[in-house]
This record gives sequence, structure tokens and C-alpha cells, in this order.
Amino acid sequence: CGPKKDVVPRGMLEADKFLFERGQDLLARRKWFQAREYFQQIIENYPQSTLRPESKIGLGDTYIGENTVEA
Repeated sequence: CGPKKDVVPRGMLEADKFLFERGQDLLARRKWFQAREYFQQIIENYPQSTLRPESKIGLGDTYIGENTVEA
């Protein structure tokens, strides 16, 4: 029952950058589903972000890395 660790800190000016860095970190650690959630947040909630195209690539990388039939 504590605060969530993965929530963007309140008042953060570069929330999209925070989310992208978390997604990249999880991608490097092969945590496909969690990384996908961060990239998806950027794509859906930050349409003007300069990190949006890279997030779409990161999202695709999570599916490729998962290497399953469903992916």
C-alpha cells in the first residue's frame, strides 16, 4: 500500500523523456511487456513529443524481442 514507483513525478517538465528512459531501461533488461507500456504512454499521451517516433520504434522492438507467435 505505498506510492507507485513507476508513476511520472508530479510537476515534471519532461515527462515524456522520463517515460522514454524508463522504457529503454526495461527494454535493455528484456522486460518486454513493461517497456511496451511506457512506450505506449508516450504514443497515446504526448502527440507533440519529439520522442514519439523513437517510442514507436521501441514499441516494435518489444514485439521483436519477445519473439513469440502472438508478437
